[in-house]
Amino acid sequence: MSIIALSEKPFSCGRQFAKALAKKLRLPYVDVPILVERASAWSGDQKRLEAALESASDFLDRFIPHPHSQIPLLQVALAQEVQGGNAVCYGVAADLLNVPAGQIIWIRVESSHHFRRLEVQEHLGLHGAEAERYLRERDR
Repeated sequence: MSIIALSEKPFSCGRQFAKALAKKLRLPYVDVPILVERASAWSGDQKRLEAALESASDFLDRFIPHPHSQIPLLQVALAQEVQGGNAVCYGVAADLLNVPAGQIIWIRVESSHHFRRLEVQEHLGLHGAEAERYLRERDR
């Protein structure tokens, strides 16, 4: 039983890599939108679930959630998604995993600064100094 957990440096195409890997290995793919969709079916409050993920920006907050937090609900949704034992989890979904370390393969996707700048230009329409500032801010 192994779960592949992928994270990325912003604009390194980690999501695309995770989806391609899941497809190639014929494993379920799990990311935040999937978890929010599953959990909101129980709680009926998609906005609150999304807000909980945004407010839990500190890594530790995801594991020691505040009272009345939506994070445990997202963790239950994640547990159901990976209950077969083999899955590819991307981004914050990987941070929410609560399984023994020996069952997780951690992969960090990083791309060159030049490639990332091109991605920012293509996806956000920022150019030159704006794209550089945006990347510096995201990396900080």
